[in-house]
Amino acid sequence: MWNTIANIKDVILIGAPLVLIHFYVLHVYNVQTWRVLLWWVKSFLFSGNGATLGALVAFVVFGAFLVFSFGSLLNSIYLGVFGEKQELVYLGNVTKNTSVYCTVGDYKRKTFQGHNPDTEYNTSFDDLYRLEVLLKDPGSEEKVGLKPNRASFFGLVAGALLLLMFALLFTIPIHAVTYPAHLELIEKLSSGNVSVFDSYDKYMGRYGLTVGVTLAMSGVLLVLFLIVNLALMPKSKLGNRLHDLPRVVVPGNTIIGKPVEQIVETKKTKDEHGNNKSYDTGFRYVMLLFDWEFPINAYVVMKYHKDKYPGLQQNIDKLIHDRKKYEVMINDKLEIVPIS
Repeated sequence: MWNTIANIKDVILIGAPLVLIHFYVLHVYNVQTWRVLLWWVKSFLFSGNGATLGALVAFVVFGAFLVFSFGSLLNSIYLGVFGEKQELVYLGNVTKNTSVYCTVGDYKRKTFQGHNPDTEYNTSFDDLYRLEVLLKDPGSEEKVGLKPNRASFFGLVAGALLLLMFALLFTIPIHAVTYPAHLELIEKLSSGNVSVFDSYDKYMGRYGLTVGVTLAMSGVLLVLFLIVNLALMPKSKLGNRLHDLPRVVVPGNTIIGKPVEQIVETKKTKDEHGNNKSYDTGFRYVMLLFDWEFPINAYVVMKYHKDKYPGLQQNIDKLIHDRKKYEVMINDKLEIVPIS
C-alpha cells in the first residue's frame, strides 16, 4: 500500500503545480498552455519574434523553481506526518550537497548517498561515524530520507515562504509569455508592439500589483525566508559517534588520503555596470577519500587558500589525474591542512 501512496505522492509533487499553471492560464486568457508554448515555438522558428525572449526564459526558470518548491514543501509535510525515522552512520560528503552513509552496525557493506540540503562541506574527522536520524518515505526504495528539521514548524514556514516568493515572481513571466499568444490566437490581433509588462498592468493591476510591487514583495519574502531558515529553524546536528576513529587520527599526526575532486570557490558580485559577475575567492576545497585503517571509507574536505600554498592547486590536480594519494596534517580541530 505504501508503495502506491508513494507513487501517487510523486505524481502530485510534479503534476499538481503544472495543472494549476494550466488552469490559471486557461482562466485568465482562455487559451490552453500547450497552445501558448506551441505558438512560441512557431514564433521563434518562423518569424524570429524574440521580443520577450527574456520573459520566456524566466517563465521556464521560475516555473521550474515553483514546481521544485511546491514539491519540496509537500514532501516535507508528508514525511513529517508519515515518515519513518531511520538511523544512519554519517561518512562525510562526496560533494557539497551529497552525503555518504551506511546503516548502523553494518560497516562492511556498500555505502549509499543522499541529498544534503545544508550545502556544507565536512572539514573535520570529528564528524565521521556519528549517528544521523532521517525521515524516510515508508513506500520508497530510497535509502536516505529528509532531515527532521526540514519537517519542523519553522522548516515548513521556510518552505512556504520560498514557495510564495517563487509563485509571486512567476506571475510576471507567465503573463508576459501568455499575453502575446492570447492576442494572436484568441483576439486575432498583432502582438508586435506589445510590452512584456502590458498584460501584468492590465490583469494584476486590479489587485494593486505592479511589476515593481511584486518584486518588492518577493524581496521581503526572501528576507523572511533567510531569517527563518538561518535563525529560527532548528539546526541539523549529528549524534553520538558509533565507531571509534582510527588511532592515527590525532592532532599533529599526518595521514594519507586520496584526493578525488578539487573545487574552486567563486562568489557573485556586481560590476561597474550593475551586472552580475563571478570572481575567484582564492579558496580551494579538496575532497579526500580515507580508507587506510578506517573501518569503512570516509570523506573529509581540506580547505586552503591558493596564495598561501602556491602551486598546490596544480599538484592536487595532477594527483587526481594520476589517481595518487596525498599526505596531510591533522590540526587541533581534527581538520586536515596541507603540510607546510
